Amino acid sequence: MHIGNPAAQNLIYLPHSPIIPDHWSWQQSDAVETLISANSNHWRKIMVIAAKIFSPDEDWRHFLYSDLLWKLCLCTEPSAQQPVDGIQLISGKAASDMLNVSTLKATPLLLEPKLQQLNAKTWLVPYLDYRQFPDRMIALLRQAISGVSNA
Repeated sequence: MHIGNPAAQNLIYLPHSPIIPDHWSWQQSDAVETLISANSNHWRKIMVIAAKIFSPDEDWRHFLYSDLLWKLCLCTEPSAQQPVDGIQLISGKAASDMLNVSTLKATPLLLEPKLQQLNAKTWLVPYLDYRQFPDRMIALLRQAISGVSNA
């Protein structure tokens, strides 16, 4: 399932899908609020962490509610990697298993071994939950991907 702009340059793979409300569209002005409201706090955390990673500046709250689903696609229960021009984050072991991604060729980030780079634009990251992916790790990933075009 794709949540967000299917033509977005950046993509996050997640192992589970949220409940999608009837008549919901990622293009509606309250798409994020409606999706969070229909699901648990768990999906609020996922959306907030995604916004913190991909926001072009420190105002991730504005980005979350205005641009997140336009600039990013969440691919849930993935079976294959999608061709995108920007950053791809494979979130958690379950998502990497679904995509048959091996960590053997991944290069861990020096300051944080849980952030592993597969190639210039593809990263294996912890599941988007604050216990596994705290703010200091989000900041390290933001710094690592900031030099990549289309990030």
